[in-house]
Amino acid sequence: MDLNLEEIEKTGGSPYAERFEEFFNLEYKKQIERIIESYPEDKTVLVDFKILEKFDPTLADELLDNPDPVLEAAHHAIQNIHLPTLTTESFKPHVRFTNLPRDREIDIRNIGSKHLGKLISVEGLVRQITDVLPKLTMAVWKCKRCGNVYRIPQEKQHLRPPSMCECHSKEFALEEDKSEFIDYQKVQVQETLEKLKGNEQATYLDVYVSDDLVNKVAAGDKTKFVGTLRLVPPQKDKKTVYGRFLEVNSLEETAKEFSEVDITKEEEEEIKKLAKNPRIYEMLAQSVAPAIYGHEVVKESIALELFGGVTKHLPNDQKIRGNIHILLIGDPGCLVGDERVVMGNGAIKKIKDLGKNHLEEIDLQVLTGEGGKKRARAKTFFKYKKKEVMEIITESGKRIKGTLDHPLLCITTKNGKIERVWKRLDEFKVNDKVAVINYIPCTITKPINSNFELMKPTLGPKFKGKLPDKVTTQLAALLGYMLGDGWVREKEAYVVVADHEKELVMKLTKLIKKLFNIEPSITSKKQEGKKEVMHRIGIHSRDIAHNLMILREKRVPQIIMESGNKVVKEFLKWLYQADGCVFSKGRGNRSVSLKAKNIELLRDVQILLLRYSIHSRIVGNNLMIRRGESIKKFGKEIGFVSNEKNLKMKIAVKNAKEHERFKQQRSEKIVKIIKHGLEDVYDIEVPKAHRFIANGIISHNCGKSQLLQAAHKIAPKSIYVTGKTTTGAGLTATAVKDEFGEGGWTLKAGALVLSSGGVCMADELDKMDPEDRSALHEAMEQGMISVAKAGIVSRFKADSSLLAAANPKYSRFDKFQPFLEQINLPASLISRFDLFFMIRDILDKTQDAKISEHILKTHQSGEKLMQYEKKGVSLKKEEREEIDKITKPSIDAELFRKYVSLARQKCFPILSQEAIDKISDFYIGLRDQGRQQGSYAATARQLEGLVRLSEASARVRLSDKVEVEDAERAIRLVRKSLEETVTDPETGRIDIDIITTGVTQSKQNAISQVLNIIKEQMGTGIDMVPYEDVISIAMEKGLDAEKVKQAVEELTKKGDVYSPRHHFLKPTANKMS
Repeated sequence: MDLNLEEIEKTGGSPYAERFEEFFNLEYKKQIERIIESYPEDKTVLVDFKILEKFDPTLADELLDNPDPVLEAAHHAIQNIHLPTLTTESFKPHVRFTNLPRDREIDIRNIGSKHLGKLISVEGLVRQITDVLPKLTMAVWKCKRCGNVYRIPQEKQHLRPPSMCECHSKEFALEEDKSEFIDYQKVQVQETLEKLKGNEQATYLDVYVSDDLVNKVAAGDKTKFVGTLRLVPPQKDKKTVYGRFLEVNSLEETAKEFSEVDITKEEEEEIKKLAKNPRIYEMLAQSVAPAIYGHEVVKESIALELFGGVTKHLPNDQKIRGNIHILLIGDPGCLVGDERVVMGNGAIKKIKDLGKNHLEEIDLQVLTGEGGKKRARAKTFFKYKKKEVMEIITESGKRIKGTLDHPLLCITTKNGKIERVWKRLDEFKVNDKVAVINYIPCTITKPINSNFELMKPTLGPKFKGKLPDKVTTQLAALLGYMLGDGWVREKEAYVVVADHEKELVMKLTKLIKKLFNIEPSITSKKQEGKKEVMHRIGIHSRDIAHNLMILREKRVPQIIMESGNKVVKEFLKWLYQADGCVFSKGRGNRSVSLKAKNIELLRDVQILLLRYSIHSRIVGNNLMIRRGESIKKFGKEIGFVSNEKNLKMKIAVKNAKEHERFKQQRSEKIVKIIKHGLEDVYDIEVPKAHRFIANGIISHNCGKSQLLQAAHKIAPKSIYVTGKTTTGAGLTATAVKDEFGEGGWTLKAGALVLSSGGVCMADELDKMDPEDRSALHEAMEQGMISVAKAGIVSRFKADSSLLAAANPKYSRFDKFQPFLEQINLPASLISRFDLFFMIRDILDKTQDAKISEHILKTHQSGEKLMQYEKKGVSLKKEEREEIDKITKPSIDAELFRKYVSLARQKCFPILSQEAIDKISDFYIGLRDQGRQQGSYAATARQLEGLVRLSEASARVRLSDKVEVEDAERAIRLVRKSLEETVTDPETGRIDIDIITTGVTQSKQNAISQVLNIIKEQMGTGIDMVPYEDVISIAMEKGLDAEKVKQAVEELTKKGDVYSPRHHFLKPTANKMS
């Protein structure tokens, strides 16, 4: 016996069915008749919500709030319509609704519990999509005892069997072959990039589509989904936290890439007014990363990239890209991980501890060393593997260890005037001076956490004491003394006191009792060969000893470096008591000294002493305080613990008053320079000040990625990725197998697909694996990405501009080497970029003066605004205008975004004949120059790049015509780019072969000559050619020995020649002819 529970459960008709029947007859009867003719291929009646709302507002409201019963009523109503042409046995079309009211268009990140069970509209980018899978809709169950068959509709995500059979059995078998299934697909969407603000991360939502909606979208498509928000049952470990998904009723692809950027009439008028401003290009360039001084050409190029050229669709499905691609190569000057950075509150941290991942966003305040208490915020953390490093050591023992190109502030004197210029580490010489600080202001007042923890319990006796949870002055005192005169083992720790300082035994015993609530052991004995009795105080606790292991490194513990001055004072007082001494025998022989085997411990103490403006100098294994003023400050601020040493300290202070130094030293001579090997290095980006303090020395910060991040914030649609953490799939697209695909394969869109129609910022492009980079070729040239994996063959639209950044191979640029040889990118990829620039920190006095003036005026403006806000100090009109000029971008970021959006939506400029002639003359001139030199100065790709840049320039003016001025601007940028990157160092002429082949024409000629020499010598009948013969013959033909060596290396690398024996060469078989 078959029982249809679907029919059994229907009790009475729906109150909405009659209204829907009337609605369909009135508004949609003709559409339904058309669908019948093509049913079941076409099975959707698409209803405009606004038409329903006009017909019956109450019914429309009910649909939004209670979609399940209303949709069911609509499905029943459509089957009750009298249609004489109906020939099919079963007509069950889907009723799908579109055009929901604006208040039901919900951003993905704003979807909440109040939307559960409601009909909403969601728009997003399709990020991932599963294969089409069968979903059970009508389950046929057979009773295992009596054979009764039940048909039960399956509406939720879990199987729903009958509760009990008529024979009272609860055991059923699912009859899959008799059950009903529909096509089903799971799609993951992320919110559109245009709606993200600042550094917000995109939010995701799973949506389920079924039946005729499957395979309607692809990864990367921007789509609007209308559906009911449902709950996903909680995971086992999260019993009260549910997931969510959208059960889709209708969908439509929205390919309007910039339409989300709403532009009011007032804003459009303001943009049109801007477009007519003769300074508009200068204003746009200034608005790209205004915190970075200089690089105007690069900024102008990035601005044009945002506006973009015009994409052309020609007959026979031909397409010419309009996207502009730019490559930036920057010097990454960095420091080794142990260098001590001074934070804004006076804490001192190792640079490697300021972040975890390369390009990690941070927000840390640092001191800048610009005088007084000037501070700025570090925004980005950088980490690079295995870079060549060097070390400089100053006269006081300070040191900086970093990459060869890391800049420090150099102090020089010219014509009696002090000058401050930035110099790279490898440009410093012994006796050069670097800028140092003489004081570290500290604002830390509260004790920080000690991070002390109990060990895991063992079978032994339980710990009966306590562990301090804060770094107090008492804990600092014990740590200081134990670091100097103590040691720590696995289960115990000790301090030792000499008999002449016996007063310390009681003080240390009290400290230990108060800190740990235990009774320490005390033993006294005379050591062999020594006259004085030594008192040993022991702490016998595995838990305490484990936490005191921070002293095993023989460095100042990090918890002290990050503590306030009161805590640091006690630490230093007890450390000096243990391993310090004071001498007072007149000028030259007086000092407060600390002795240690580990010189890094002395450097830790040296930078801590700057908290009290105490100058010190490392001499051998001693840290010496010799200056009268510093000795006085040590006696006043720190001092010693024992009466004996404090008495000596008083005498030293008294004598020091007679020999005080009038000026504090703000620079120190370099006394030693050491070259090291490869080490991991780190840096931080301080956008406003561009500097920070490392080991008491003023250091330049990294700014390489800031231009990319600035463009990312302005572009209406953009994604920022880093090559180090991005695979080819992360940039393009791939097929993946995971739980999202119900165990099957899904297509996953990458950054270039998701940013289609906008800009993709790819930092650290040189760090990507070669096979991942190869995926970029098709995307950059064709605007498409092909995927053929796991049996899935598909193409995605990737119509994105690429703004990429990379580093030179050997940490810095060599102006005597070709551009391409210095970066780890293939020529085939580089040639697809329209513009390429080297972002170098040119150490130029005039430029440095302008940068310094810009930074200082920015600080002064901030100070004036602070006084205006906090104290009500009035600002003159001229002062306000000056502040706005310095601190505000010419065009607000939000208006800039809308400007770009308007231009890309409405402007499609056409080349004027004058512009064509201008571009053509420049291109032919470059080609002629190449012909005369026997090289290529330009190719068709440069010609197309000129057109794209000219079109972008016209779009800035909101013009439909590319004028001569646009062509001239494009020519200027391209010429600057070529001069910077593809100039042959030997000839000084532009040679595009550097980009297209990776080798200059002059170098290629040398390679060809050397290969011909080897082949000619082989033609004389010898079996192999002596290397010396090749050099001598080549030199007779005008090549020097170094060029011959480079040519042989290149030929060997290509596999054109090989060395059968040492100092002999032979061509490979394919090069013999």
